[in-house]
Amino acid sequence: MSLKKILQEMADITKDGEIVYADNEKLKDLDVEDVQDNIVIIRQPSDSIMLPKGATWVYFLDSSSSAQRMKNGEIDYIMLFSGRSVSSFGQEPEFEKVFKKDAEGREHILGFMQGYSDESMIRIDFMRVRKTHRRQSINKKMVEAIMHHFPDAELRYDDLTDDGKEFAQKVTPDSPTLKEE
Repeated sequence: MSLKKILQEMADITKDGEIVYADNEKLKDLDVEDVQDNIVIIRQPSDSIMLPKGATWVYFLDSSSSAQRMKNGEIDYIMLFSGRSVSSFGQEPEFEKVFKKDAEGREHILGFMQGYSDESMIRIDFMRVRKTHRRQSINKKMVEAIMHHFPDAELRYDDLTDDGKEFAQKVTPDSPTLKEE
């Protein structure tokens, strides 16, 4: 990591035309370590009435200060309890509709991922990036962030869409999910 990144407190995510930047560098060109302070990972530590142990959510926010606000409970989480079927007629929910309009801080969340994780397996059930920030490596960085926490885990995807298959083949070509298809 460059000295500039070490001395810097946060990477502010901005957009100029079709390109997304983390400070003055293209987001696509940065490693996940360069923007790790923008990523929040939440894992259910034990079984509960509503959630199983290991349920996992990963959020990519527009700045590390937004990420800290989420950790402090000042920005509402996105959580889908029924996966893709959350919207009617079996359609995938659009990112902007997943979060209710009056949710606090939703404008700071640029992407999120939902699934399960433990030492042996990471399963991704759902990923979404705001339309305005797609194809800028946000999903890739969220996957890399959770893989960093569980480096020996097998990565699997649940019910890949066509875009999801393209993403998985590019980012995680060794995923057993792709070999099973």
